[in-house]
Amino acid sequence: MKAGPGGDAVYLESMREAMARIRRYVGRKRRAAFLADLQLQDALIRNLEVIGEAAARVSRDLASRHPAIPWRDIAGMRHRLIHGYLKVNLDTVWQAVERDLPRLARQLDRLLAGPPLARGQQKSQPSGSSLRIRPSRSRGL
Repeated sequence: MKAGPGGDAVYLESMREAMARIRRYVGRKRRAAFLADLQLQDALIRNLEVIGEAAARVSRDLASRHPAIPWRDIAGMRHRLIHGYLKVNLDTVWQAVERDLPRLARQLDRLLAGPPLARGQQKSQPSGSSLRIRPSRSRGL
């Protein structure tokens, strides 16, 4: 993982914005509505891809200071969604949206609530989450 122009704050904000879009798109919808709505599926998958791409771009320093956030797993899900698009498991996508993203959002909110992240400057935060955004290997994505 390496940070690009604008530093880690840009990637963390991008992740947070994609999560906000997902929350807005889902609203009070349930799994059955998600499974029946191709447009909603596409919107959630696209934003999960954005989250994964941004997670892959944070600096190694930031990732190592925040090991409770499963950066590699998040980036790995993006990789599977992009390259395994014919085998996307919608149950796994829904599970990530319903179970994993709220925890990740809380972690990012705490991380961003501290002093500003400048290029090359990261904050440390105690670990404490078991968040795992990881598609099932046996059932596709």
